[in-house]
Amino acid sequence: MNQAVKREAETSTLHHRNHGIAYNVPLARYTRFRVGGTADIAFTPENPDDLAAFLRDLPADVPLTILGLGSNVLIRDGGIRGAVILFSDMRADPIYYQEKIYAPAGLATPKLARFAASLSYKDSAFLSGIPGTVGGALAMNAGCYGEDTWSHVEKVEVLQRNGIPRTRTKDDYEIGYRHVALKNTSDTVLPEIFLGAWFSFTRDETVNAVEEIKTLLAKRAATQPLNVPNAGSVFRNP
Repeated sequence: MNQAVKREAETSTLHHRNHGIAYNVPLARYTRFRVGGTADIAFTPENPDDLAAFLRDLPADVPLTILGLGSNVLIRDGGIRGAVILFSDMRADPIYYQEKIYAPAGLATPKLARFAASLSYKDSAFLSGIPGTVGGALAMNAGCYGEDTWSHVEKVEVLQRNGIPRTRTKDDYEIGYRHVALKNTSDTVLPEIFLGAWFSFTRDETVNAVEEIKTLLAKRAATQPLNVPNAGSVFRNP
């Protein structure tokens, strides 16, 4: 581990105010490939407020990496320098309000698909085939079966590197195939972490969305080796 990073963290408020911090953490168990080195600092937030407090205490020069379910990540044996935020344990339930679904970043996308299906939303089933978190799907515009995440996003909640939250609309981003970036790339824009998003789907009482999910999962099981460590499809569709 980078001893300078550890010494700085241990002597700062970072070490004393947050209990979800660990040092020299092997990351293999946090990825679907089950390989990878260690993180200098690993932090598991309990909720967004906990994460905001951690970011406020984290020295600005310490590198920051976000890790969800690790389904699209290959970590080198040398590990990751700086701090790694482990989002997979910061889970919360989706919320239905005014014809929209709010999904927190730590929620697994298949759970969002099932929740939307229970409300008879017909175009949400594709999310069941994405083995990651909502945050990861937002960060890379994840998709499958002809659908993608940001086609259904209305706005997102983010947390800036300094721990300050804000809400952004879809228009704030440049969105493409497996690509999402802020349109304003000036030096004044701080790095941001997705906390959640408001999704809009199409309701159709005549479509059995739950059965559609079962069909898609059966197709995935028939084409991908789910019985061994893997990350599913890791290629870019030409």
